[in-house]
Amino acid sequence: VHRAIQQGVPLFNGGDEAACADVYEAAAEKLAGADRDSITDFARWDLEQTLRTAPVGASERAWALRHAFDRMLSDADFEPRMEASLPKGFPGPGPVGHVVSKSYPKYRAARAEGSRQNGAFWALFQHIKKNNVEMTAPVEMTMDGDMRMRDMAFLYESPTQGSAGRQGSVAVLDLDRTQVLSVGMRGSRGEERIAIAKKLVETRMNELGLKPAGDWRVFGYNSPMVSASKRFWELQ
Repeated sequence: VHRAIQQGVPLFNGGDEAACADVYEAAAEKLAGADRDSITDFARWDLEQTLRTAPVGASERAWALRHAFDRMLSDADFEPRMEASLPKGFPGPGPVGHVVSKSYPKYRAARAEGSRQNGAFWALFQHIKKNNVEMTAPVEMTMDGDMRMRDMAFLYESPTQGSAGRQGSVAVLDLDRTQVLSVGMRGSRGEERIAIAKKLVETRMNELGLKPAGDWRVFGYNSPMVSASKRFWELQ
């Protein structure tokens, strides 16, 4: 990517926008065909989409590919911001844009039906405050068949903290060890971005000959206080 940019910028600035676009396009095609050790799953998808939808005009095509390169480089430098501690034994967040296998230990979670907008977050916040449980990251969100949030959970610091059972609208659950395919994404968590993440995980499942064994879930690592471009989440 750096070499393509170094070659393309002088061409573009010198007025040969078509030659710049050709350099960028050749580099993008090569990267899109590279193995998984050389490019992330999201970067490959992004480059393929850009190559497919880039405008015909040389200047516009060059800029579309350059923006895709910039996104790739920015993701490579990105480090998730941790606002709270992980539950005991949890793997760290990431990597960005790459579908990986992750293993989680047994853990205890306080779960409430619904979304942030209809009160689940507030019910969980009151629950952990009442039970002297520190806020941890990530916040877990189970998705329904339409990939909309069905319920939300705050995770206890350890599986021995407190006790399982129901407290009002909140169910405290003990959850078994699990292994998942996970992709980390940065930015806002809208429907379009979730659909992209789901496609990346499903593609990897097909490559490995796997089928879903449970619900889709989102792990969110950041509060609304973090700017959208710096937020990080995972779909599993």
